[in-house]
Amino acid sequence: MRIRNWSLGYLFGYIFTTIGIRSFYRKYKVVGKENIPKGKPILFAGNHQNAFLEGAILGYVTRSPIYFLARSDIFKKKAASFMLTSLNALPIYRERDGADYRDKNEEVFEQFYDLLAKNRRIVIFPEGNHGKHQQLRSLKKGIFRIAVGAEAKYNNELDVQVVPVGINYGKFENMGGDLLIQFGTPIAIKDYIADNSAKQEENYIELVGELRKRMSDQMIDIQKMDYYDLIHFTMKTFDAEIGLLEQE
Repeated sequence: MRIRNWSLGYLFGYIFTTIGIRSFYRKYKVVGKENIPKGKPILFAGNHQNAFLEGAILGYVTRSPIYFLARSDIFKKKAASFMLTSLNALPIYRERDGADYRDKNEEVFEQFYDLLAKNRRIVIFPEGNHGKHQQLRSLKKGIFRIAVGAEAKYNNELDVQVVPVGINYGKFENMGGDLLIQFGTPIAIKDYIADNSAKQEENYIELVGELRKRMSDQMIDIQKMDYYDLIHFTMKTFDAEIGLLEQE
């Protein structure tokens, strides 16, 4: 993959996303952009309700090119592969994609390391999948393996930052709802780099817990599934009164 910023395909996608956000949502708001470090490599860690929408949203609101992962099977058709590559997507391989899926993923991660070394911005959804519920599901530690791997490749001189993001929909299924994007305080990976693998695994566990807390603070996170339907129904019923965004 050629490491680039803007390309014709990415510019087209950016324009398309701009039109989509401004027409689909009644109102949108971005909070906490001051928490995005300047001049540093960034991994955005966002919650994931829609299959593709969140990556496009983050690329739009940060006003800078982002890179993200997409399932490898989507790249099989040449037209789709060309489009996804133009949009700065890289494939992620699963066990069902073949016995060498781990090796293929390592190749992709190597490209991410080089992107971070050039202070590029990458979006990772640490839940590992998407779901319709407004809640934060279990997080995987892959995002931190990428961050630590990049630091290791470049002698711990990158200062990679993991920025928690909450993407909140007033009406997830329908047009005309509000959209709130919140950026939390970043995690500096250099503070969690260990000198041995056993300690590093402990640090990954600590990082996952810390990231979970920071992401939950930025989003609608309904963890009580026994009451989920009631809470969600109440939010939709009184959407006009409570609103996702502050009234101005």
